Amino acid sequence: MERDVTTDEATPGWFGQDCGLSERESQIVALAAEGATNREIAQRLIIGTETVKTHLHMAFGKLGVRNRVEAAAAYHRSMASSIDLT
Repeated sequence: MERDVTTDEATPGWFGQDCGLSERESQIVALAAEGATNREIAQRLIIGTETVKTHLHMAFGKLGVRNRVEAAAAYHRSMASSIDLT
């Protein structure tokens, strides 16, 4: 079963909300972090590839990262720290 990375019921809000990411920017970073290309993200969310690029660029600035690899690392760190091991 494939995990839906666009939502996370375990934590209130969404990834990056505390850094000022919009919900859409968070969705796009999550999909990119799971390995989706800009084209795949655009097709899944029914938006243009230029819109994906714009959202990623805006998210990079808000997260304080320079590229999608660093954004993916921030996303995965955040998801790992939100897992309740009890």
